[in-house]
Amino acid sequence: MTSINNSVSSFYAFYSLYKHFYPEKPEVTFKQINDTASLYNLDNSFKPTSKTSLFITWNIKAIAPINHHTSSDSDSDSSADEEGYKLRGCIGTFAKLPLSSGVKKYSLISALHDSRFPPIKSNELVNLKVTCNILHTFKTIYDKKNSGGDIFDWEIGKHGIELVFEYNGIQCSATFLPDVMVEQHWDKEQTFKYLILKGSNETNLMSIIYKNWKKYFVQVIRYEGTKSTCGYDEFLCTYEKIVTENKDAKNDSNKKIAM
Repeated sequence: MTSINNSVSSFYAFYSLYKHFYPEKPEVTFKQINDTASLYNLDNSFKPTSKTSLFITWNIKAIAPINHHTSSDSDSDSSADEEGYKLRGCIGTFAKLPLSSGVKKYSLISALHDSRFPPIKSNELVNLKVTCNILHTFKTIYDKKNSGGDIFDWEIGKHGIELVFEYNGIQCSATFLPDVMVEQHWDKEQTFKYLILKGSNETNLMSIIYKNWKKYFVQVIRYEGTKSTCGYDEFLCTYEKIVTENKDAKNDSNKKIAM
């Protein structure tokens, strides 16, 4: 997992939710931010039109620190990380979408429509941070129908894992992003067991399916990601600078027309 402190993508993800709650606020576009990214110390490695898979994660400051080492499912637990944040919503897509529209769409879906949590409210904005994971370098490392493979051909901290398995005629799937295994202190066996739990929602199947994975696993796909994060204070500071720059540019243009 490659990490970036702040990027156009993570800023725009926060902006999309902010604008949802405050539609009267001045508008800025992804392209505008991307074209002037260097002025605001934002990384713009990915072009707005790039077609990418992505996940948007919202975290909120926890009221009190909670031991996160005992978590059973990183995507749905209420435990806090080392910085005191806990999960508030996380949804993404493996479909290839234009970056600008994908970030806007999934920043709102993950904030407002993650069924594990109530929708985020406007009064929570000040305590939120958003993480944008741009996914790439996908590789199928195991395919039951195509000569098998090695389900352990991946590195903790570098790769995310998607597992597809079948049990009692029902096909299930689940994924964990590259940083999840590190945060939860899982080894590869634990990762697969929690993928099984996430995909089936059946605790008793974790060991059964894993011990007989050659029978049940259909496909294992690894991938890499580039992660960037933006907190409320960072967002608001940058947003106000952009709005001020836009006003100044507009005033200068009006003066030239008047002259």
